[in-house]
Amino acid sequence: MIKLHKRAQVYWAVAIVLLLGSFSLSDSNWIGTVELHTLMEAVATIFALFIGSLALLKYYSRGGTDFLVLGAGFIGISLLDGYHAIVSSIWFKAYLPSDLSSLIPWSWLASRFMLSLMFLVLYIVLKWEYRNKLFREITPKRVFSLVAVITLSSFAFFAFVPLPNGYFEANLIHRPEEYVPAALLTLALIGHLQLDYWRNNSFYHWFILSIIINLAAQITIMPYSNELFDLPFDIAHILKKISYLCILTGLGINVFNAFRDIDEQNEYRRKAHLTLEASEIRNKTMMNTLVDSLILINNIGIIENINASACKLFGYAKLEVLGKNIKILMPNPHHDKHDSYLKNHILTGKNNIINIGGRKLLGLKKDKSTFPIDLTVSEMFINGKTKFTGIIRDDTERLKNETELINAKNDAQQGAETKSNFLASMSHEIRTPMNGVLGMVELLQDTPLNEVQKDIIDTISDSGKALLEIINDILEYSKVEAGKIELEYISFNLERTIYDITRLLISKAEEKNIELIFYYHTHCPTYVIGDAGRIRQILLNLVGNAIKFTDNGKIIIEVKYLESNDKKYNLHIEVNDSGIGIDNKAKEKLFESFSQADNSTSRKYGGSGLGLTISKRLIKLMQGNIDVESELGKGSTFWIELNLEIAKSPKIIEQVNLDNINILIIDDNKLSIKILKSQLEKLNMKVSVESNPQLFIHTIETAQQHNKEFKLIIINNIIQNISGKNIGIEIKKHNHLKNIPLIYLTSAAKLGDANKYKNIGFSSYLTKPILSDLLYKTLSRVLGLTKNNDEDLFLTRHSVLEDEIEINNQEIKFKGKILLVEDVIVNQKVALGLMAKLGLDIDVANNGEEAVDQNNLNSYDLILMDCQMPVLDGYQATQKIRETNKTIPIVALTANALASDRLKCTESGMTDYLTKPFNRQQIIQILSRWLSISDVSHDITTSAAENSREIPTSKSTISQGKYNENNTINTTILSDMKNILGEIFDDLIPAYITQSDDIINDMKNAYINNDLITLERYAHSIKSSSYNVGAEWLSNEASLLEQMCQMDNQDNKIKSKIDSIISDYKCIKIKLQNYQK
Repeated sequence: MIKLHKRAQVYWAVAIVLLLGSFSLSDSNWIGTVELHTLMEAVATIFALFIGSLALLKYYSRGGTDFLVLGAGFIGISLLDGYHAIVSSIWFKAYLPSDLSSLIPWSWLASRFMLSLMFLVLYIVLKWEYRNKLFREITPKRVFSLVAVITLSSFAFFAFVPLPNGYFEANLIHRPEEYVPAALLTLALIGHLQLDYWRNNSFYHWFILSIIINLAAQITIMPYSNELFDLPFDIAHILKKISYLCILTGLGINVFNAFRDIDEQNEYRRKAHLTLEASEIRNKTMMNTLVDSLILINNIGIIENINASACKLFGYAKLEVLGKNIKILMPNPHHDKHDSYLKNHILTGKNNIINIGGRKLLGLKKDKSTFPIDLTVSEMFINGKTKFTGIIRDDTERLKNETELINAKNDAQQGAETKSNFLASMSHEIRTPMNGVLGMVELLQDTPLNEVQKDIIDTISDSGKALLEIINDILEYSKVEAGKIELEYISFNLERTIYDITRLLISKAEEKNIELIFYYHTHCPTYVIGDAGRIRQILLNLVGNAIKFTDNGKIIIEVKYLESNDKKYNLHIEVNDSGIGIDNKAKEKLFESFSQADNSTSRKYGGSGLGLTISKRLIKLMQGNIDVESELGKGSTFWIELNLEIAKSPKIIEQVNLDNINILIIDDNKLSIKILKSQLEKLNMKVSVESNPQLFIHTIETAQQHNKEFKLIIINNIIQNISGKNIGIEIKKHNHLKNIPLIYLTSAAKLGDANKYKNIGFSSYLTKPILSDLLYKTLSRVLGLTKNNDEDLFLTRHSVLEDEIEINNQEIKFKGKILLVEDVIVNQKVALGLMAKLGLDIDVANNGEEAVDQNNLNSYDLILMDCQMPVLDGYQATQKIRETNKTIPIVALTANALASDRLKCTESGMTDYLTKPFNRQQIIQILSRWLSISDVSHDITTSAAENSREIPTSKSTISQGKYNENNTINTTILSDMKNILGEIFDDLIPAYITQSDDIINDMKNAYINNDLITLERYAHSIKSSSYNVGAEWLSNEASLLEQMCQMDNQDNKIKSKIDSIISDYKCIKIKLQNYQK
């Protein structure tokens, strides 16, 4: 049941009473007089005039547009009501064009129309006054003008226009025109009820009652009046007065409350004044006892008050500065400019220093000495006048402390760098002999030994490996702690990376009889962009720990994605083990440095306690998360989350179709089945599973009977304690089944097993976990869907991978025209030589400006863009090209693959990047992402040296710190270049010398002119070109110079490094000339 507000109940009661009362009027014969009518309208006129005056009094004293509209409206209504009263006097009849039977009804209607319109306008004003700028511009002048126009128009109409009869006796409703103001009153009532002011405001409560009474008169009474002065006519006039009294009552209550509020406010002001006087006394006391210096000035800069602290700070007595300009406390240039500053602020309102805290300036003492201050200025208005207060602190001690802090920080950083360098040096010095020890031990292990000797040698080997692992952890931790680790972002195969980790650690797992399971969800991307080395390092640590702390059971490495968009995948990688677990207390400190679960763990399992600390910091650098869920005795789940950008997959090998091929898995391990089934279904194969080793023959034969014979069967090594080998033998015994290819899966491969299973009749022998790509290649070969010269070849993981290497070494031919943008001639020749046999049409640009011009003249399929060049660098050139060509792939040729470099490439509009120096295989991989392949030749293969040679990036070069002896050249690199470039090689060394001579001279000039940006570019050019001619030491020195140019305060070091490079280059130049001879 709906509960009505008490005031709403009153409204309903009044409406019902009026409605019922109207029914009792129909049979009355009452007829009033003209005099009674005149008297009632005179009273109405007085009421209306009083309401209007009171409303306007409220408006001009307290404001409120609603009272302006109400007051002006009722003034107009009072005039219309007065006119209505006067015209009923008989002595006016001679001056009017209409008789009383027409004039009285229509003048009544004019007053009612004015009232209803005013009520509706009042609702509109209340609703929209603060929502619409138009309503906020309502002024008394506009409101009075509108009321005057309506009133005077009515008077003119009545005075000069003959009016029709106001009664229609033949109709059921004798005065239908009364419904016009009734409609306006209805709209006004609905609107005001919706505004809800009547619930809490007394005036609007009485206002609503007035509308209801007027509405009743207009709807149920006046329309049914038969003639002038009958009972409905007079009752309607009486109700009009009652409605006026309602408004007058509400208005009186409102005005009374307003004046009561004024009395209360006056009393409040009196008390506030007393409080203010007391506050001023307190403020003066506080100002003089305040520790901070405080000064009050007026709008022309004259000091009106100053506390004791400020006097003491500046060395003045109070009377010496009062009345003086504040600039006596300022040294130049502020002393001379202060007056203009202040005047500018007063005139324009620009607050150069107002409300700005911590402004650092110099103060001027009485003895003319200066000292640093911290100033905060505030603006205030006191008695209508502008004042400014300044809070001043002596900044001498803070600056001293800050200087000491900076020096301490620099000392700490230098100490950390020294420590880091020491650890790196010691690590290198320790690892070198350690590698010798471990190598000798390995050789000893291959010699004849008795049991005692073998045990001793094994102990030495295990201890040496553990020590080497700790040394590596300490070195890595020192890099992390010193903040010297920068991530590199390259495209890599994430699934293959994690798979390689499982292959690396599977022997350790097998030693403890632990099953290592790798589940890479099929919807996860294969190729991503990130720091593959660091991700590998983290997962090696997590999986290695899982094996270390698990004595039996299984370890599951699972990769899935949480969410993705067009550019990135949020990947979740977890390592779940069934090991010893971790209690809640130990989990809290698990990722802290040098921390393990407890001391007994360290004694039993060993380790430095740094692995998880390093992993967490690396994950943080990658803006990812790492955590653990574990319960003591029930195993642990370590997980990491990484946002990795999706990379375009290279597609060199033609794909084969495995759609709808029926395949049977014979296995009873639910997790293994789930993983293998998802991998096969991703290839659109139809997969069936048989977990009962007693029913596999029946399952195979049933499928054949329904024409759904299995094209291939995968058998696990153990199914319910029955050997997979025996299941394979049983299948081969049946003549109608022996031609079905069989693949044997095992998680514990042993030497010699492959031949054994080949002899049984298996087509392939694979070790779990299985890489998706490896599984695909194996299935393609076993099913005869790819070419194979050796039909009897038995497929193992190694043979498939060897086949993959052979395919990768085939000569690839690409379709397309590309633009090589490179300013260093040596690098041009190397790049052209590497791409010489790839079937490409190649143009060359020497700088960014030429690249833009050539792109405008030609249509290219790909642009290889060097980043640092004269005239216009690669970033600017890319931006200009993107103005006209949004789609062409632009590959950055950059010396670094760090996050900052990659971001800069991406922001300029580059599509991909290739780290210099690069080899042929690396450039083929890049080209395969963006160009289509026209041919893969099986007859021509590249040299083994070329494909196996690892070219270090500038990052690895710097971190290694040592190369071959100074001023020597690496002839292996030159030999490789000769094999790659062929006849072009003869031009390589002369080109290098010619260009390097110019660069060396320009480097000296750039240093003299303090042009570090140009010097950095020259160092960059020397770095990349020197490596390509085997001058590794010189390349490393140029790389260090490039880094110095990016740092501050390196002037002396830069000069020394340039001298070193010039000296080294002279020697390298002679040796290169001799080499060519």
